[in-house]
Amino acid sequence: MKNPQVKKQIKYIGTNIKFYFSLYFAVLGFMGVVITIVGSFLNISELFGDMPVWARILIVLGVFILLAILILPFFFLKKRAIYYKNGEHEVTAEYGDIERISSKKGDKKMVVISVNTGFDMIVENPGENALVSENTNHGRFIKRVCKEENISYEQLNKKVQELLAQKDETSSTIVNKRKGNPIDYKVGTYVIYELGKIYYLLFALSRFDEKNNAHPGKESKDHLPLEELLNAINNSSQNLDVYVPLMGTSNSRYQLSFNESFNEMKHFFLSHRKQVESKIHIVVNSRVRDEVSIFKNN
Repeated sequence: MKNPQVKKQIKYIGTNIKFYFSLYFAVLGFMGVVITIVGSFLNISELFGDMPVWARILIVLGVFILLAILILPFFFLKKRAIYYKNGEHEVTAEYGDIERISSKKGDKKMVVISVNTGFDMIVENPGENALVSENTNHGRFIKRVCKEENISYEQLNKKVQELLAQKDETSSTIVNKRKGNPIDYKVGTYVIYELGKIYYLLFALSRFDEKNNAHPGKESKDHLPLEELLNAINNSSQNLDVYVPLMGTSNSRYQLSFNESFNEMKHFFLSHRKQVESKIHIVVNSRVRDEVSIFKNN
């Protein structure tokens, strides 16, 4: 099988096979109820007449297979899973894309963007030691804001640094980096950048050393700073829908796979669900839906 898209679809089915069969048997159970009700008015055995047993078996198997095929489109269209709901407070996950969610018009929302601890706002072409790659959510945020506000990278960088300067008790140090801002903030530091109806929560996740190599920082102990993130969300979200992309993958140097990142984030938010004061949506990029199942219970 040479078509990579077909391979991804098959892999997605395998990743979510339990959910698919639970959906299948739910529909099958509903059909069973319908048949039972219809059977109370009609003698279904008369519909088969003198048909031999093997033919009846083939018809039943055909119905099962046809039902499985008919459910497939609904299986692929389902993009959201709800784990916890208590009034206006939720923990959910969905397949999507942070950039498209940000671009979608509608009510006010909060979007989390993980950035480096220097809060650098200069996009570079992807490559070795890129300060901020244009392919990351951080880089896409920068390009979108600069385009919509018609400002330069330098102007955006200045605005973000001014927001940081306004925060009380923000821990920072002066570093001698090859490029980027000389002020380095603690992992977990955040600021809110407003763009129309979107409140971007810029959250410091990875530190860059003097050689511009990214690493989590000693205080992280190689675990995502999710407690700091939840506190930032609770302090700033004002009951808005909050969209949080997978963190600690790609260039962050936390060395987490997409699945490991998702499981760590899901487990944390569920184990701290009593502290959740908004609607938190964990966003899994649709491109990796064949690697991450949002429908698994564990």
